[in-house]
Amino acid sequence: MKSVVFVVLFYSISSFATISDFSVDTRTASRVTDTGGNVTVYGGIAGSQTGGSCPSSTSVCNNCAGGLTACNNRRVTDGLLLSVTFKSTESGAACVVVSGTTSTPVGTPVNGYVAGNTVTIQVPWQELCNKVGSPALTSCGDAYTLSQQFTLEAGVAKSGTCGTLDDKKQFYVVVAGLDDLAGAAITASIESFVAYPGDEKVYLKSIESYSVTAGYSPEHGAADIQQIGAFYAQDPGDCSNFASVVNNTTAESSPYFTDVNANGELTDNRIRHLTNDITYVFRMAAKDDAENIGLFTTACVAGTHTAMPDDVFGILEDKQNCFIATAAFGSILDPHVQTFRDFRDQFLRTSFIGKKFVKFYYENSPPLAKVIAENDYLRAGARMILFPLWGLAWMYLNMGTVAANLVLISLFSAILIALKIHKDNKAAI
Repeated sequence: MKSVVFVVLFYSISSFATISDFSVDTRTASRVTDTGGNVTVYGGIAGSQTGGSCPSSTSVCNNCAGGLTACNNRRVTDGLLLSVTFKSTESGAACVVVSGTTSTPVGTPVNGYVAGNTVTIQVPWQELCNKVGSPALTSCGDAYTLSQQFTLEAGVAKSGTCGTLDDKKQFYVVVAGLDDLAGAAITASIESFVAYPGDEKVYLKSIESYSVTAGYSPEHGAADIQQIGAFYAQDPGDCSNFASVVNNTTAESSPYFTDVNANGELTDNRIRHLTNDITYVFRMAAKDDAENIGLFTTACVAGTHTAMPDDVFGILEDKQNCFIATAAFGSILDPHVQTFRDFRDQFLRTSFIGKKFVKFYYENSPPLAKVIAENDYLRAGARMILFPLWGLAWMYLNMGTVAANLVLISLFSAILIALKIHKDNKAAI
């Protein structure tokens, strides 16, 4: 009876063989993620595998060495070995194989593995790069601007020959590249953005593109765009230094990268630690899951892609409120308030007189706004006064300066003509 119990227990333990202590050396991959036990290993291959600190056979390297070519601060190269470590409750040949109907070994197996020991399998990244592309890449240095995912298995074959593993742990590998310039080979870009000044900082707004939508990158593949970055340098304000802003620009804290959420919004749109009264020019770029940096902005518009921080705007931080307008319309989220805020940012902030007016307004309007907010009649009266100003702001924002000026001239002329006709009719009586 005891022997039967022993046999059953032995069979049960053997049949539930497991992989444990599984890990990937992060020094040998661009990025490694573990979501609920699902491990994904990223190999970024944007740009050349020579240049900067590349190539390297011991760790990822940095090929961002200037120019407007896509690059990676953690690039993998042909000679780099991906290190995968684990333990198994089985003995045999310890292997890493490409999962499929016919498992294909990669790297060098460890024969004679003894159950319970820790083993490390090293897989050349060149072998992994050979698994993607159509036709397949021959090297991690081949031009590749998409990304592709495949499944590997790490484990032990009791037969002693790598193939079907009796005990295994699945994980995923993504090999990814990225385009150099925004709009080069994709249908949308990150060309559209506006830089607004703050106190020792600049705000980045109006960034429009699929490229800044986390988890959505239909033309890139398995490695999604997860961050947007700004490279910047000092500039006279006419974009003349735009060409010098390249993939290794390090003026002050440049480059600055921030995450994007599922709605394509930056989690923090402030570039801080800038110097007031100095103009900066900005070039945007995207960073994907594999740490590739690319899709650089190709054109510069003075006043849109340039901005000068100023201490005048220190009073506009945080909520950036429009006090009287908010009091009149009841909420900072009211569309009318947003129109006034946009007019302030795009027109008043960009001129000397406008900045002086903004500073005066924000220093003196809060007490008046408090009185207005507490009285329904005053709020109604304030709205009546503000509606024509709101219409004026809306015209400048949506029609442009020239068209808005023509409308104003036409209205003013019409009023003058009407007054003259009224005066002539009155004189005739």
